[in-house]
Amino acid sequence: MLYNEILKEIYEKYNKDEIDEIPKLLENHHGKEKELIRSLLIKYSINPAELFYFKDYFDRDSKSFLIAFYNKYNPDKIKDIEGLVLKFTEKKATFLNQLCARYKLEIGSLVDFIDFPKNETTIIDSKEATNKEDVSKPIGHHQNSLINNSFNNKKKPGKRNAFLIISVIFAIAGILFAYYLYNHHIEMQKMAMEKRIADSIRVADSIAMIQAEQQRIADSIARSQHRITENNKNLSEDKMSEKDSKATIELAKKQLQPIIDRTSTLSLSSQEEMVNSMINKKLNDPRVNDMIIQARQAIKKNNGEKEKTLQQKVDAARSELLDLLLNKDGKSAAELQKELNAIKSKNLGNAEINDLIGKVQAKIDGMNTTKPGLPIRTQLENAFQGIANAAKAGNLTQADNLIRSTLQYFTDPDAPVLIILYRQGSTVNYDRPTTIQRYLQLCKDPNKSANAVDAVQLDANGKIKELDMIKK
Repeated sequence: MLYNEILKEIYEKYNKDEIDEIPKLLENHHGKEKELIRSLLIKYSINPAELFYFKDYFDRDSKSFLIAFYNKYNPDKIKDIEGLVLKFTEKKATFLNQLCARYKLEIGSLVDFIDFPKNETTIIDSKEATNKEDVSKPIGHHQNSLINNSFNNKKKPGKRNAFLIISVIFAIAGILFAYYLYNHHIEMQKMAMEKRIADSIRVADSIAMIQAEQQRIADSIARSQHRITENNKNLSEDKMSEKDSKATIELAKKQLQPIIDRTSTLSLSSQEEMVNSMINKKLNDPRVNDMIIQARQAIKKNNGEKEKTLQQKVDAARSELLDLLLNKDGKSAAELQKELNAIKSKNLGNAEINDLIGKVQAKIDGMNTTKPGLPIRTQLENAFQGIANAAKAGNLTQADNLIRSTLQYFTDPDAPVLIILYRQGSTVNYDRPTTIQRYLQLCKDPNKSANAVDAVQLDANGKIKELDMIKK
């Protein structure tokens, strides 16, 4: 029953056409069911934690599984088994994927470290054999056997108790199987409900897009009607006198020529207003119309160059501000403020740049609040030395207080700390990775903390997300 349920769950999820072949598969792989499941997990790239039996097994006995695995591939890990069990319990599927990636294993090979109960078909086969043996005996023999059994049962009530126990066991097994089917049904209903919700969201988004498009078309029609009204109004106005018209045409030519030559002292917005006013006057002069086209092309080109220049300034400012946020060089607050002021003076008027400026300013203000002008590397090394000194003097309370205050520099207590044992050119050898929480505890032992800060990586909020140390 167990192997049948596991195969049924696999084929329901990944190959429903093969469900009817399960009995034949079990018959062909009798005694080798575990190898069959292993091959199917590899074939369909199934993480064991996604299947009900293995998920239930990991919930009950993940420690035995991890001990069996690390005994084969990394016995040194056994001493950390409790921490590994905790990490495994939080994210089973992710943990198993990481194991396979690190030790270059197929995902299905993990079943080699999972205990399966004895195959129930053995019990069934033995019962069938007993029944066949009984059929081969004469009827009189069966009657005598029934009488003898009845007599023996009266003399030995223990057999009746054994029968009751077996009955209870089968009843419990039936209840557990029904519970599994119920949970499976609930899970399928949940998945169907999530799919219906996702479909509803997609339909709602489509309706919103259609409504927005309808509104855009309505706005376009309204603008077109407005332009038609304005044109009709202009046509009804009195035409300029011939003399005034000639003077206006000559003035327009004089005003348009500097724009075409790109020597006009007017701003680009003023040039656009001037060209638009000439278009609205409808001078109906071929030369002026041609000059208007040239002027608009010149303005467009100037706008493009202006936007390109502005974009280049924005890109450069963005890069500089991100460098200030990371502060890989460990600059002081005063140095950061000087570079920030230079970027502010450009007045780029870009929302993203203004947001980055605010973040850098907040970082600088935070640095000024803690220890003005003191580089982050110096602050860290002072903290490490202070912890060691306090522990050496026997003042563990002070050492613990220093550890808590130092952790405030980091994104979280599990921020990684990498210790360089040896570095020659591009060749770098690292010690076993640790966390800042553990490293600060090691600082209590002066013999184990003889390291110097090599590199500091900060996040956008100025917190340390990774620390590189090097042996002194």
